[in-house]
This record gives sequence, structure tokens and C-alpha cells, in this order.
Amino acid sequence: MSDHRNARRYDVWFPLEIEAETSDPQIAVSKDVSKKGILVATPSKVAVGADVRVTFKLPGLVPIEHELEGVIVRVDRNEGDPRTMWRYQVAIQFDDAMPGLETALAILKSSQDVD
Repeated sequence: MSDHRNARRYDVWFPLEIEAETSDPQIAVSKDVSKKGILVATPSKVAVGADVRVTFKLPGLVPIEHELEGVIVRVDRNEGDPRTMWRYQVAIQFDDAMPGLETALAILKSSQDVD
């Protein structure tokens, strides 16, 4: 995910799993998502350039498991939350956009904004 983002981003939170050939599968939490990629908080590093599979269900919607392939494009310390188990921020660029993902993210964002 470059700094020249041209896809709408949604700051939504949901759990997901990241599987990479270079590390053990791990649970992560989404921070922001677009149809082209996702920024997640993880407990451990994943190597930049690693191919990954991201698996998740969007809460509150049809409980279908989604699976997307992508590549790790950035890994940073999670400076906003350094003392929790979510010590790293990992940016993943999807190989292909998931049909309907942007609509589902808009619905999820609306439901998470309700107080």
C-alpha cells in the first residue's frame, strides 16, 4: 500500500488470521481496510515481501469466511499501543480485490459508528 492511495479506506475493527510461509499463522486485528489492502495490528513481525493469506469473517454480516492473498508491504512498531500484545502494524496489499468488499466495509463501518 503506497502513500498514493486511491481506494477508499475504512477504519473498522475485526479479527482475522494471517498465514505466511515465513512464519506461523497468527491472529491479527484490522485497523483500516480498503478493497486493495489492509493495515492490521499483530503480536509478532511478518517479513516485508512475504506472501500471505488473510482469512476473516466480517462481524454482523452474512457469516461467510473470506480468504484473500496478498503481500506484506510494510511492518512498523505499533507506537500508538506499544504495551499491548498488538506490538506491530502490518500493511498487506491484496493481489486481487474481493468483489463486494467495499460495500460490506461501508455497512460494517456504519454499524461500528453507532453508540
